Amino acid sequence: MALVPDEWLKRSDMLDFKPTNDAYNSSGILVPISGIRPPRRNPGVRDFDQEQMLAILNGFASGTIIPPIKVFEARQAGEWKYEVYDGFHRFHASVSVGFKSIPVEVIQYGDLNALWPDRSVTQKNR
Repeated sequence: MALVPDEWLKRSDMLDFKPTNDAYNSSGILVPISGIRPPRRNPGVRDFDQEQMLAILNGFASGTIIPPIKVFEARQAGEWKYEVYDGFHRFHASVSVGFKSIPVEVIQYGDLNALWPDRSVTQKNR
C-alpha cells in the first residue's frame, strides 16, 4: 500500500502526529479502514500529487472539515466491504497518519448524479 513520504509528513508537521480521534473531521459515516479495499492508481499514473496531499495533511492537523471519500459496496464478498471510487489521497493520508476509520459516502452503482453532482447527467439533452 502506498504511504505518504516522510518528507511530506515533515513539511506538514505530521511526522509525529498521534490521532486523538478515529478519523479526520468530516460529515461522512465512519467505516474502519480495514473494511475498505486500498485504492490503487492505474499503470502510468503517479501515486500522489504533492500539493494535494499536503493540503489534506494540513487539513487533518488544523481540524478542517474534509469531504468523505466516495465508496461503492464491494462487488464480491471477501475481505473488504467497500471499494474506493473517489478519495485516493484522503484514504492513503488517513492510513499514513494512523487513523483507524475513514468517513465515507456510500454510492450506489449506476448513480451518476451522486458521482458528479455538478453535472446534470440525468437531464435529457434537448
